[in-house]
Amino acid sequence: MEEICVSDDIRMGALAIDLWHGWLFVISLAPSHPLLAPAAPKVTQVTFGADLAENEAYGKRCRGGANVGLRTVLAEVSSEAENYNICCPIEARLVELNALLQEDPQLLQRAPEDEGFLAILQARRPQDTQRILQKLLDESSPMPPAGEL
Repeated sequence: MEEICVSDDIRMGALAIDLWHGWLFVISLAPSHPLLAPAAPKVTQVTFGADLAENEAYGKRCRGGANVGLRTVLAEVSSEAENYNICCPIEARLVELNALLQEDPQLLQRAPEDEGFLAILQARRPQDTQRILQKLLDESSPMPPAGEL
């Protein structure tokens, strides 16, 4: 499994994207997300948009999932201190939202790389997987110092 961390605005935080079986993207909080810091406030609620929750994929071939784009809000995470909008870091099709987070929102902090994942996404077309991975790798690469350009 390959993990890529995508950093964004501090209000959204950093996300980790794990590639499962070469074609599914599992979205979770990255270790650098403010909610995973040692003194982070406790997560009290995870709310998924109703339009997304009703449009999860079904069947063996994951048919019917909602198309999500960059900046689509996957979930609103409320903590004791503030709220975070967790936005989709890639253009893909929604396979699953983690319903366990609504029952036990602290899973997001206790097991972010396991039961606490946010969503599972799939490339809209199989040939898009490599393009998405390349784009993520390009974005996550550190920029060389100005003098080395």
